[in-house]
Amino acid sequence: MNQPQPLRCVLIDANPVDRLQLGQIFKTLPNFTLTAEFSSAVDALDYLKYNKVEVLVLYAQLPVFNGFDFIDRLKDEVEVILTTTQANDAITAFQYGLVDCLQKPFSNERFLLALQRVEKKIAKEQLLNQTEQ
Repeated sequence: MNQPQPLRCVLIDANPVDRLQLGQIFKTLPNFTLTAEFSSAVDALDYLKYNKVEVLVLYAQLPVFNGFDFIDRLKDEVEVILTTTQANDAITAFQYGLVDCLQKPFSNERFLLALQRVEKKIAKEQLLNQTEQ
């Protein structure tokens, strides 16, 4: 039986310390591959024009345009875990159908729970796609 490929992820956060911390967590997870990280939405959008990923970890309060404006500009469908300092972003995240919304500061365990949710959602979608074929 084929081993599933790790889910490709991109991390977008203006805070370098947060990017470093989350990047370290990704290194311990065999089911995920952190393919790139960015401090700005502009650079991330440029990368995503040419690179397919399954998961975004996206900070809501980015410079130039916010996380929700970023999501509106995406061409490909991707699962998003939103990180934020604003509690009311959770309502908008729910309206967008995002997998999870984490209010900073959050624990490593809470981040891992969000990644588990992503895995389950993608696995369920893949199963549905297989049964439709």
